[in-house]
Amino acid sequence: LKLYDKSNQANISGQGIHPVLANIETAGKLSSGSEIRNALIMYITIKAPNPRAILLKPFELVKKLDKWDADIFLGFKDVEMTTLDENPKGSQDASINE
Repeated sequence: LKLYDKSNQANISGQGIHPVLANIETAGKLSSGSEIRNALIMYITIKAPNPRAILLKPFELVKKLDKWDADIFLGFKDVEMTTLDENPKGSQDASINE
């Protein structure tokens, strides 16, 4: 069982996935809701920019071919993690502080 646990941790670590998101028990305990929320926000912020850009390519092509107005923009909102006492959702749009 110890070898199985270590192999799971090594596998997930090698793929760059936070153990919490993969539901891998670390240090003999499962995670709290706040830790899961923070891990998901970090994963989306760090790992998702390239897939998001790839998803937008067909829409940009349609925009160009159909000659949409230049003031129409497509994209994803980036988030910034906050503490729960600052914002009950634990995140906010990244543009708020700009």
